[in-house]
Amino acid sequence: MDLIPSAIVGAPQGFAGHERARAAAALRVEAGLGLALIPAFWALDWMVMPAKVAPLFAIRAVPTVAAAALLALSIGRPAALARHALPLGFGFSWLVAASITAMCFLHNGYESPYYAGINLVVMFVGLLYSWPVWLSLAFAALVQGTYMAPLLLGIACTRRKPCPTSSGNSVHAA
Repeated sequence: MDLIPSAIVGAPQGFAGHERARAAAALRVEAGLGLALIPAFWALDWMVMPAKVAPLFAIRAVPTVAAAALLALSIGRPAALARHALPLGFGFSWLVAASITAMCFLHNGYESPYYAGINLVVMFVGLLYSWPVWLSLAFAALVQGTYMAPLLLGIACTRRKPCPTSSGNSVHAA
């Protein structure tokens, strides 16, 4: 079985080539899941926040369009996707987490159950990608920082003091 998919045109040989091909394959999987799941969960929005389905649609549209663009890039220019899979995967993963953070603040802020989606993103990133430790830590810090920024900037407040840390602590596990 060939470890480097034939769709990766001109991938260098050896471990670096394998890692580049693996990152590109992980990005295709993540983009495919994003293209299917992000709009599918809009049905949940209709039940949880029916008055806010329009802004939630707009929030969901951004990572959905990004997922479609990544999949189009993987078909049209697979070598380009492979070359840039690391920053594209990092950026797309953060975009999905940031969009879920925005949804949290449309709902109940730090008390919103939507934060569970952020945990799922972090878990899937850990399962899909073989990022270096420094990049995994940077991703976890960026996701946690995005989630906590409204509180730290004084834009949002909580009803219960332990809430922001309890819902966000699992992000540190990335």
